[in-house]
Amino acid sequence: MLDKTPRCPHCQNLTVVGTIAGKAVAVCTYCDNGFAVASSQYENLLQIPAQQITRAQLDKLRKEGSEGLVKVTNSKSISYTGKAWTEKRSYAAWLIDEKTPLVTQVGKAIQKVTGLKPRLAYWKFSTAGAYTMGYAGIPTIGFGPGDERFAHTANEHIKLGDCFTAACVYAQMIADLL
Repeated sequence: MLDKTPRCPHCQNLTVVGTIAGKAVAVCTYCDNGFAVASSQYENLLQIPAQQITRAQLDKLRKEGSEGLVKVTNSKSISYTGKAWTEKRSYAAWLIDEKTPLVTQVGKAIQKVTGLKPRLAYWKFSTAGAYTMGYAGIPTIGFGPGDERFAHTANEHIKLGDCFTAACVYAQMIADLL
């Protein structure tokens, strides 16, 4: 496999490397810029920009080949205390049934405070829910102020009014769940 894993030119995170339909493919799963490259050999993936492909082309490759090999990279991290550890550079995807008590009760709290029925969807960025629900199986929902297009980006910002509304919703959630 690769000694080095290519980095996304948009967010500089390591990419997920695999084989789809006989081609080596590197895909960024961290940012929403649609970065993906394909080559006939793994070594060529390191030459960024390699043959950059669109999401549509990536989906076409996936349809052409049903078998594939994916390598999840590991990275070494060091905390502020100097403790070092190795971790996988992947996040567990998860979905919670919209009929679970947590989802319905929180939905009611949101509606009480805002007067709006909440829109159930998925986020295109990661949260601690990847661990709590994805690995530990603890029922988890995501709710917070701001526009998700800016979450975890250099342009992240939140309107103060959204913060106040979210704080009121959090208080209502607690009151309703207790």
